[in-house]
Parts: sequence; C-alpha cells; structure tokens
Amino acid sequence: MLKIYFKQNRDDKALELYYKGRENASKENENYITILFNIGLFEQKAGNYNKAEIAYKELLEIDSTDYHTYAKLIQVYNQTKEYDKISPLKDVLYSAHKQGLIQDEYLSDMFCIDQFERKGKHIRVFERYQEGKSETIYNKLIFYVFNNDEKMEYSIQTEYSPAAVAFGEGKYILCANKDDSHINYGLIFDDDSTYEEIKTSVLNILDKEE
Repeated sequence: MLKIYFKQNRDDKALELYYKGRENASKENENYITILFNIGLFEQKAGNYNKAEIAYKELLEIDSTDYHTYAKLIQVYNQTKEYDKISPLKDVLYSAHKQGLIQDEYLSDMFCIDQFERKGKHIRVFERYQEGKSETIYNKLIFYVFNNDEKMEYSIQTEYSPAAVAFGEGKYILCANKDDSHINYGLIFDDDSTYEEIKTSVLNILDKEE
C-alpha cells in the first residue's frame, strides 16, 4: 500500500500507515527506527513540526548515533525559529565528524540545516564542517536554489575570506555561483552573525533577483 500511496502522492495515507506501524512494532525491531524517521519526514513536510520533533527525538533516544536525524531535527528548529535548541545538536555532528564516526557520504562534508520555498524556488541550506582560519577561501553555509523540476540553478554561499580576516573586516563574504559567474554581494559576516541574519540577506537577494 505504501508504494501505491507514494505514486498517488497521498502523504496523509502513507503517514497513517506509519503511525499504525509504530503502534504495532516493537521498539527493539530495527524497522521501528525507520518508521519513526518516516513519520518525522512526513510530519515535517506537512508543516507539523511539533509532531516531527517528537518522532525524531524518540528515534535519537533509541539510537544516539543516527546522525542524519540530528540534521533533520536541526531543520525543524530552524523552521520553527527555536534556535537555542540547535547548538547541542550541531555539537554532536561536529564532534562525530572530528572523530571520523560519520560514515554516510551525504554527511561526510556537510549537513542540511534548513529547507524552504521562496518565489517558486526550493532552497536547501547546507553547513560545512570546515571552520577556523585558512589561507584559502572555503564555503561555510551554502544555499542551493532549485527550480520546480528539482534542478539546481545556482548557489548563494558564505565564503571564508582570508583578506577580510586580515583586515579585521569580518570572516565570511556572501557570494554566489550563477551561470558560470562568481558574484560578490559585498555583505560580510563573522562568527557572531546568526543564521537568521544570513538567511534574511539571502531572501532579500532572492526577492530582488526574481
């Protein structure tokens, strides 16, 4: 039935089946974690962030090494603007990364911290583990912009700037890679800049470009 509901885009019916599965499955059953994760995904997709949070947190109580779920929970808290709950989750991911505990190739370099829609575009935001001083430029936060066909059109990112650091002007410059061009927006951020501040700047850019 799940395959049928997926083909029909009946997320509500698929979610009902997952809840029934949670009622009937033992917590010791390996499928229980999969059920919880999918409940979280569907509730999050529907905008039911509180229910998604409950599912993700229950999953982490069972398996504290499910690093993908930490990333999903971070997304939930960014979407609900409960920023104070995010730092402990990021600490787990950064620590696990430094210890070489993250084997998932999709989490090996960065993790998704937010997803949202803007002006008909779908934006996925990733945070890279790389941090600290560097002699070369590196990306820290990357906003990937997708069209309705799920094709990535361009990216807007905070780039670590050795020059800005040297002159004491900040740490990260907001730039974009678009149509084989590199764009510098002239906006500078540092470690004290919040994600909300950076996101607001990106949203303003998206609105102007549209």
